[in-house]
Amino acid sequence: MGKEKWEPVLNWYFEEEKENAEKFLFSAVRAGCTCCNEDFYVQREKEYTYYTVHILLDGYGFFRIAGREYFLKKGDIFLITPGQAHMYCSRLESKPVLLWAELCGGSCREIFSRFSAVGGYALQNMGTEKIRDKLLCLLLNRKNREENKGNRYEESAEIYDFLMCLLEMAENIKKRPSDAFVQAAEYIDRNFTENISIQKLAESLHISQGYLNRLFRNGMGVSPVKYITMKRMEYACYLLCTTELSCEKISEAVGMYDNAYFYRIFRRVMRMTPVQYRKQGREEDEEIS
Repeated sequence: MGKEKWEPVLNWYFEEEKENAEKFLFSAVRAGCTCCNEDFYVQREKEYTYYTVHILLDGYGFFRIAGREYFLKKGDIFLITPGQAHMYCSRLESKPVLLWAELCGGSCREIFSRFSAVGGYALQNMGTEKIRDKLLCLLLNRKNREENKGNRYEESAEIYDFLMCLLEMAENIKKRPSDAFVQAAEYIDRNFTENISIQKLAESLHISQGYLNRLFRNGMGVSPVKYITMKRMEYACYLLCTTELSCEKISEAVGMYDNAYFYRIFRRVMRMTPVQYRKQGREEDEEIS
């Protein structure tokens, strides 16, 4: 999906009273398409009350919820449920573009509980064009309804259709076709702590290194090398928050044996040192508990 498809709603959003929204089985309290700044940062406590879907249309981000950290890239989807403290922000000096919707309604809880069972809080490394188009269509229809007084019951049905397509995609993650791109991404997911040769990985898939690079850039918006770095930083964040390992041990655990290089990359990606990240993560955990 090119920029021309979401340009009509870029930096546009709608908002309505929750009391009005809760009259329907599914309703959007707020939804929009936002081009964020490089210093974009959102942090909410567990009092947050909405079921929220975000789709990253462009750029890179970082998402933390329920003790998990996710690096986000173009095409990734991340979900938030009520009662969960969370944080998300831009990363890698990018200006992420987010398509998002804060939902409520009597049937949201049941559907989102099924997401937790099959996919967790982030859906990554899969084709999300159909899902993006449905949420974009919902936004465009709402924009037209505000001008023409459209039917809100139709919108409730559209949200239900959107969520069911999203759930179907999440449930079929393990049934995805095993093409070269998926095989390469899954190999990196399993082995990012090792010294991965992109050339040898491409050869094992019987494709050229240049073609593998194009597959990643088209599918994720990043090169295989940058994807490995993102996975390593994601794991480093997890170890910093859940263990007492030294930064030197963590750099080795994620596959980066030059501690100074690890420190430099972590600081560039996370905009803080590993020590600062560990301190911040523990302060947030104390606030939640």
